[in-house]
Amino acid sequence: MKPFDVEPKVYMRDTISNIYKILKYSTWESAETQLKQLPIRWDSFTVNQVLKTHPPMEKAWLFFNWVGKVKSFKHDQFTYTTMLDIFGEAGRVSSMKYLFQQMQEKGLKIDAVTYTSILHWLSKGGDVDGAVETWEEMRGKGCFPTVVSYTAYMKVLFDNQRVKEGTAVYKEMLQSGISPNCHTYTVLMEYLFGAGKLMKDYFEYCWLPVC
Repeated sequence: MKPFDVEPKVYMRDTISNIYKILKYSTWESAETQLKQLPIRWDSFTVNQVLKTHPPMEKAWLFFNWVGKVKSFKHDQFTYTTMLDIFGEAGRVSSMKYLFQQMQEKGLKIDAVTYTSILHWLSKGGDVDGAVETWEEMRGKGCFPTVVSYTAYMKVLFDNQRVKEGTAVYKEMLQSGISPNCHTYTVLMEYLFGAGKLMKDYFEYCWLPVC
């Protein structure tokens, strides 16, 4: 009979779910007391998973600050980026920028995932120039974009009628050896069909095999 080796994963899933319920349904004073009583060794994975359950934004921020003071725990690029996403989704761009500045001051690693998140939410908030500056900063820092980064930036440009720039980014992605994914093709199709382009134009953009 094989040993039952999935229990730790189930336990952690249940623990994360329990923490989410504490943050969602309790006042912060009550939540803080309950969190202190949990038999948990806080680490980046656990904290990140809690934040990814998307508790109410205010509670997420209070939790982020509280756990940052727990002995032996330190926030890293992953927990910061997830908190950035929460602020961005809530339209709290100034708070998102504040966290990004903290990451820089603390010397935390800032990768393409973080930059992509920031430029996405800046664009969503109407700051297209800020999104462009974020992309340029990422490239200037020697941070190599992923297919997700390229696709997100292309969408920002196409959605704001910056067609030549979007086309140049797509060509740069191909030249760098990064293959488009399904989402990349979707972004291209949305632009081409929305602009009334012919089907042959689509194949000129997407000459690589469709995923």
